Amino acid sequence: MSQKEYIIEQATEMFRQLGIKAVRMDDIAQHLGVSKRTLYELFEDKMNLLKLCMINYYETRHGHINAKIGECRNVLESILTAFDLFLVDGEAEQRMQTNLRRFYPALYEELSAMMQQRNRDRLKGAIEKGIAEGLLDPTIDVDLSVAMLGWSLSGVVDTRKASLPNNITPEYALRYVVINFLRGISTVKGIKVIDTFLSQFKRPQTKNIN
Repeated sequence: MSQKEYIIEQATEMFRQLGIKAVRMDDIAQHLGVSKRTLYELFEDKMNLLKLCMINYYETRHGHINAKIGECRNVLESILTAFDLFLVDGEAEQRMQTNLRRFYPALYEELSAMMQQRNRDRLKGAIEKGIAEGLLDPTIDVDLSVAMLGWSLSGVVDTRKASLPNNITPEYALRYVVINFLRGISTVKGIKVIDTFLSQFKRPQTKNIN
């Protein structure tokens, strides 16, 4: 691992634990035992370092998820498993996203667009594979289906667009949306796969969040 890669890895964890706004270049230099001059020579400024750290954060998460879904027996299991893994660190990621949007809006928009497109492409590929496996309805409009799931999930995440019942957590609602979306585009064979998957994994109960 190069010095630059090491700094990105360590700074990523500092941003995740302490907050994007709170961590200064001085803090990173002191924590890693390097000079500020070295940091600026390698990254120009905090914005550039933060961008590389956020990309590293996303890539690391995707790497863990890809390793896990490699054990799945079919594409529906892969989608459900990947989604559950995305929710594992959901609170920390949401906090990072909120801080990024508040303090670095231009970078937030750039990274959000990049990740949304990547996620859409992956979901489209998964749906097409599911159709080939006979698990998903071959008559569906794939692009529209991808867009509709994205809109539905965004509606849950964005509290300005979704008002959840008092006893429903956002995590529960997100799982509910994904499971029912998949049921709606699945064949009879696919629905059986979903039911089998859900019977093997305990789903979270609703909670009172008042």
